[in-house]
Amino acid sequence: FDTHLRSSDFFDIAKFPDATFKSTSVTANGGNKFTVAGDLTIKGTTKPVTFEVETFGVEEDPFGNTRIGFEARTTINRSEYGIDFQAPLNSGGMLVSEKVGIEIEGSAIKQ
Repeated sequence: FDTHLRSSDFFDIAKFPDATFKSTSVTANGGNKFTVAGDLTIKGTTKPVTFEVETFGVEEDPFGNTRIGFEARTTINRSEYGIDFQAPLNSGGMLVSEKVGIEIEGSAIKQ
């Protein structure tokens, strides 16, 4: 499955090894919730997207960095990024949804 996702049917990582997101604005929604807008680039196509972000605690890591944990979520239409693989099912439906959820769990270091 992973090999197929890496192929030209989906992400074509041989030609497009990176997907990137560059934020353009951050809006505080109260408490630990934020909306982060920016430009998402997949397979050489850039589109504006908005992530809903929830932060979790600020800690000093073992290297002396101030770090904050977060989760971010958004949904994109994969065909808008040139990911157009599809296969019909016997039931009449399609194998892959046009809508794809993106979930990121990570941490950021204060600079």
